[in-house]
Amino acid sequence: MNLEIKRFQISKVRTHADSRGAKHIFSSEKLQAVADEYNRRKAAKGKSAPLFIRHPSMLKTPPKSLGLVTELTFSDGKLYAEAYSTDELTDLIRRGVYKHCSAGFDLLKGGGLKLNHVAFLNNPAVKGMDALEFDAGQAGYITFETEICQFSAPEYPSEAHRLDAYARAYMQEHPQADYAAAVRACLHLTNYR
Repeated sequence: MNLEIKRFQISKVRTHADSRGAKHIFSSEKLQAVADEYNRRKAAKGKSAPLFIRHPSMLKTPPKSLGLVTELTFSDGKLYAEAYSTDELTDLIRRGVYKHCSAGFDLLKGGGLKLNHVAFLNNPAVKGMDALEFDAGQAGYITFETEICQFSAPEYPSEAHRLDAYARAYMQEHPQADYAAAVRACLHLTNYR
């Protein structure tokens, strides 16, 4: 399985209507706070927001995770996610099956927001965001492939490779676990940030 690091826009400064029609003001300060909260929480607890096809609330069964958000950044009025994307999700985006993404937020006490997940779909509530570009060899990002060696302890070129190998081994031992759960279960075994 290849995992690719991708950067894409998930929100922007303006007033948005949610799926129920309620209006929310997304200011620069609010989106910067979302990025800061996410990055702090990820560093402290190692919990990553998953990437899904459609929002979980739109589905009858829990969706499988097709990647994990590693970091959020806010720049020029736009909120960006940097995430590991699986082959499956990358292929769906490249073929144009899904052309947009939508951030799922939880409300915090005091009116703040917390990123819960990112959903890929074709009718986002937030219009006019940057197009998804999951092109092969996207400049500035890496692609890696890992195989688990069962006869000797492998040397890994990076902690991301090590984490991927541990997560895959975990999934073989725990067939009910999805990739996101396996990554969370194995994160403490690496020095991955």
